[in-house]
Amino acid sequence: MAETKEKQQRFRELCGEYLAGLSISSLRSYGRELGISAPTAMRKADLVREIICVLVGEKTPRRTKRGAPIKNKYFQKEIEVKIQEIKNEVFGENVQSERKESVQLHFSLVFENLTSEQKERLNYFLNSL
Repeated sequence: MAETKEKQQRFRELCGEYLAGLSISSLRSYGRELGISAPTAMRKADLVREIICVLVGEKTPRRTKRGAPIKNKYFQKEIEVKIQEIKNEVFGENVQSERKESVQLHFSLVFENLTSEQKERLNYFLNSL
């Protein structure tokens, strides 16, 4: 139990160092992605603490549909990658993110324009769904 707390504390420290080096706009975008309420109203240090609390599971952010729509939905995927690297380093295992998102693909193509090999592959793909 004490070892787990030590690892969690080490994770907090490493994440804090990494996140403190990011720009406030990057942190706000990442905080918004995590579901943190009003990240644009927070100071950088407060936002870093809030993000870390969400990452270690102390707080569960509430996603809400209230308020104005988000103007900038972009956030740097490198942030999630680096956080995952820190998790792997600290906990010594390949800890995957618990956030799972469904994916919807929308595409159109003209079946007649495909080669027979492409049609075959497409049929195989569609049958596997």
